[in-house]
Amino acid sequence: MKKLEKIYLHLAIAQSGYCSRRKAEKLVREGRIKVNKETILSPEYKINSAKDTISINGFKIRAEEEKVYFLLNKPEDVLSAVSDERGEKTVIDLLPGSLGIRIYPVGRLDKDTTGLLILTNDGQLAFRLTHPKFKIIKTYSVFCEGRIEKRDLLKLERGLEIDGKKTLPAKIKNLRFDRPKNRTSLLIEIYEGRKRQVKRMFLEIGRPVLNLKRIKYAGLSLGKLKKGEFRPLGKREIAYLKEKTGLLNEKGNDC
Repeated sequence: MKKLEKIYLHLAIAQSGYCSRRKAEKLVREGRIKVNKETILSPEYKINSAKDTISINGFKIRAEEEKVYFLLNKPEDVLSAVSDERGEKTVIDLLPGSLGIRIYPVGRLDKDTTGLLILTNDGQLAFRLTHPKFKIIKTYSVFCEGRIEKRDLLKLERGLEIDGKKTLPAKIKNLRFDRPKNRTSLLIEIYEGRKRQVKRMFLEIGRPVLNLKRIKYAGLSLGKLKKGEFRPLGKREIAYLKEKTGLLNEKGNDC
């Protein structure tokens, strides 16, 4: 039998396709999950999916399924979500329903933000791609109002406070001011993923974002993908992401 690595319980549930990671955490804390007939209350409880049995309300689930990985060029007016109670269009609607496997976006892009989005059912990889401790770089193309002064540029790069917490260091490239249009274009690299972070950073310096597009994630780029188009990641790209996040170098993941 194939030996599988130990992973967090809530990630194993999410990987099974039963529900999202957040929903899985909630189910565990509510005492609705059993591992080998024992009720577990910690989402970070580690299981070995090769031998441990997970049940939800008495219903057994598989801890692992075939992993799939996609790269999408997200258009405007589409939610970075699996579903929406109000019936709004989500990124999952852009992929054919015949996939037959539950997948979810890695991190989020705002409804009006476009660009590169990774979708997968690999919970361990998704966790590492989004957690700031792994320092996975995301690059955004930004157009903002007005001209950015040097003092504000330093604030963006060194970090500024949002909701009482300082943002981690960022890098600004290709800074250009368009005088006739009174707007600045630039590239910003960050490895955090706080809600609406880039837009809020620019609001803090009084330069509202006019257009925001993610053009790179962990070294992957959109290439020739048009808005709304997607493609599966190649084996080399998947291996690259796993190497980048340390998954290839560990026999037992600590997530």
